[in-house]
Amino acid sequence: MSLKSSFAIVVPCYNEEKAMPVFLAEVTNFFSLFSKELPDFTLKFIFVDNNSTDTSFRRLSDFAEKFSPFGSIQVVSCKTQGYGAALKTGFSATESAWYGFADLDNTYPLKDFPNMLKLALEKNLDIVFANRLQLKTDMPLIRKAGNLFYSYLSQILFQNSVQDMCTGMRVFKMSRRQKIVSLPSNDLKFSIEFTATTLKEEWPKAEIAIVYRERLGESKLSVVKDGILFLLTLLKVKFSHAHKES
Repeated sequence: MSLKSSFAIVVPCYNEEKAMPVFLAEVTNFFSLFSKELPDFTLKFIFVDNNSTDTSFRRLSDFAEKFSPFGSIQVVSCKTQGYGAALKTGFSATESAWYGFADLDNTYPLKDFPNMLKLALEKNLDIVFANRLQLKTDMPLIRKAGNLFYSYLSQILFQNSVQDMCTGMRVFKMSRRQKIVSLPSNDLKFSIEFTATTLKEEWPKAEIAIVYRERLGESKLSVVKDGILFLLTLLKVKFSHAHKES
């Protein structure tokens, strides 16, 4: 199978043992679904342990061992703490024509990845975002309001917008990987810095509505503290003088 038809999904992990059984069962079933939807593609998962202090790393390693004959599950470690750092480590850990990412907390349905990848291929897009805000969602109301605020503000700042600015589920092509891993943020504000960069540089994009599920385990997001950092990051990207990429 050539690199042209490969898809790698990066999943960051920091103390997610409570969600692990449900999510790993979903991953196992997803391989069959993906092969039916995109039979010409290879699929690989990159789990990035971010200094977990619970049993997450051991459980991931045991899970990967079961798939070792196929090489389709890889577990790597990221010593730099932070959501963004973990994702960038995962993107750099393997060569793939297309990359995706999702959280390990059961919130994002893996079954939506094939449609996201198909849309990117059909429309020759650079990136497709999963939109948590259109369909029925289990997102807390205050977080939904914050996401809608960022969407409104980005429309003003960039004259184009992604409705779900902080979504943790996306698909993007390899040619954009270097730009993404070079973004400075290593913590949770990486998500909005990533989105704002795609808007500023006008990457060909689309969104697909998904059903966002209730989280398993404890959230790492501080609504007030991280919300302020997200706002400052959005403004910083807008008013920086970095050259637009073609």
